[in-house]
Amino acid sequence: MSVQDVRTNWSTYGSVAKLMFTSINDPESMANATPVIGPFPADRPTRWGIWLNAFAGLGALEDAVRVTDAALRQENDFIVATNRIAAAVRLSAPTATQIQDLVAQLEVVNDRIKQDQRFAAALAVGVALAGRVETQLKA
Repeated sequence: MSVQDVRTNWSTYGSVAKLMFTSINDPESMANATPVIGPFPADRPTRWGIWLNAFAGLGALEDAVRVTDAALRQENDFIVATNRIAAAVRLSAPTATQIQDLVAQLEVVNDRIKQDQRFAAALAVGVALAGRVETQLKA
């Protein structure tokens, strides 16, 4: 191996070293990667870069899923806590004026939704789908 080979393949060698350390420190990462991207192509050095990039991408995806899962789990705890607080609050029955105000605001929202062409298109698709399902269920 020449100095030029090392220069040309330096990033690949760095990725191989990172892979070795990862597999030593987290053997499960290799066990999880192999069924997805196949075994490391040790006998085909020209394919190392592709495999190493796939391994790095899979690792990044697993990290993103872990972080997202942890964040959502925290949010879930927050939502449960706020729901418990809301359930403990007791309010008096709404007045007729409050109900009229609510209905008026719902009408404003409803009118705005009706003006949105996407809503009309989605409604048409939903109606057609419901009709199709009903026809198939009757058949």
